[in-house]
Order: sequence, then C-alpha cells, then structure tokens
Amino acid sequence: MALHDGIINALASRGLRARFASLSHIGRVRDRIDDLAGQGLLSESFVKRYLSWMAYGTDHFPEARSILVIARPEPIIGLCFHHQGGDIHTVIPPTYIHRDIIRMVSKTVEKIISPHRFAPTRLPDKTLAVSAGLAQYGRNNICYVAGMGSFVNLFSYYTDIPYDTDIVNTQPVMAACETCRLCLNACPTGSIREEHFCIDAERCLTYFNESDGSFPGWIDPDWHNAIVGCMHCQAVCPQNKDLIGTIERQVDFTEKETEIILSKTPWDALPGSLRETLDSLDMAEYYGVLKRNLRVLL
Repeated sequence: MALHDGIINALASRGLRARFASLSHIGRVRDRIDDLAGQGLLSESFVKRYLSWMAYGTDHFPEARSILVIARPEPIIGLCFHHQGGDIHTVIPPTYIHRDIIRMVSKTVEKIISPHRFAPTRLPDKTLAVSAGLAQYGRNNICYVAGMGSFVNLFSYYTDIPYDTDIVNTQPVMAACETCRLCLNACPTGSIREEHFCIDAERCLTYFNESDGSFPGWIDPDWHNAIVGCMHCQAVCPQNKDLIGTIERQVDFTEKETEIILSKTPWDALPGSLRETLDSLDMAEYYGVLKRNLRVLL
C-alpha cells in the first residue's frame, strides 16, 4: 500500500485527486450502464452517440493489475464576443477544454509511476469514478469530487501495479441531494427527474446545443447561458458555491472575428489567428454549431 499511497500523494501535490481501484470495477461499471439502458433510462441513440467507444476489458493492456482514477479541477472560461458596438459575454463550462490536459495528465502519471507501465482505459470515467469512490453523483447526474465540486475532468488508466483491495462505493449519491431540489428547479428543460438520479439526457439543453440542426421550438432562447453546454444546474448547486464565481481567463473576439464566426466561414478558411484561438479552446469539435449557438446569445 505504501506504493499506492506514494503515487496518490505525488498526484495530490500536483493538484490531482486520485484513487486506485481493483479490476472488479470493470464489471460493475458495465453492469451499471447495462442496467440503466435496460430500464430505458439511456436511449439507444444516446448510447451510440456518447458511449459507443467503450470497451470493458484489458485486451489492449493485458498486464493490467489495477485501475488508477484521477480527477483534475477545471475552471470556467469566459468569452466576450464584440458585436455591433456591444459585448456578448458567455462562458465555456468546465471540462470542455481537455485535449492538452489529457496529454499533461498522462505525462504526469508516466513520470510518477515509472518504472511501472500504464494505458488509458476505455471505460466511462464518470461511472468508474463513482464506483471506485473517488466521486459521487449529484441529482443532476453530474460527478462531484470533494473539494472540487463538479468542475472536474476525470481520467482513468490501467496500470501494472497490483491492487487487490476491492472497495465498493456504498454512497454513490451525495447525501445533500436527497432533500435538495435546487438543480431540479433551475433546469429549464425539465431534464432532471424528481424520482430518479439519472437525468433525461436527450432533454438536457447541453444535448441540443451540442447537436446539429435547429433548436426545437419549445426551447426558449433565454435559456441559453453558454457557447456550448449549460451551467444552470451547476450554477445553483451548493457544492459549487466557492467555485462558480471564478473565471480563470477571458478570451475576447473582435467584431471582425465575431462576424466571421456568424457567417459560418468553413474551418479551413478561418484566419490563422482565429482558428488557433478556437482550437486552443477545443472548439474545433463544436465549430459546426458555434454560429447557431452564438446567434441565439445575441
């Protein structure tokens, strides 16, 4: 255990929260996803879109002896689009910026656990983090880590470090959520359920503003509060009260850059500096919906 504790403490010194878990959690995570799908709480289209990449096995890393689950705190990023003499202020919620962070965390793990080896899992990190006891669910079905709220990115790796202690999270849902209804009342689309802690994901505002096409007529334009994703339920959550007002940095877009985005200029035709800015925010993936999402915020 001294080796495991040393690794966890070394990660903590770099601002990361971590936990080792046994390989038994692979089956638990698979069973959890299958159970939700079997109850009709995860639609076939949702599973295909968001969970089709999963693999419940260690074939790509046969020497796996344990799982290392890691949480990294993430900030809100502020955006300001200058448009027709005015300013449109909005945000990118935590967790959307992840590409460079994945590389940084991987390099950190490599340095700390050497000479031991590791490889990324293909497990759903949120379900795994809760199963392993690193995180808990909120009523909004978002993951919370103690001291970090819901503003976290999650990572998981198989390692060749033996870990046979099989610990199961006996309280997967935060106790505070049992009597709290703040996020349920704040959700404008009604995706958060009274009777179940698994939301109606295909009614969530995030689902719609990450998807192509026009917004359904029943979605009020005033509900939008981010360039992608949604902050309604996280903004009112008491677990985030010390985090919600903190914006790490603000990225400004000139009048010309704003107009270029609104004109839906193809990605490859964007001016280099604008493309670099959007790419640094990991918005290339969402560039196809950026014009529509920005237009509704005007």
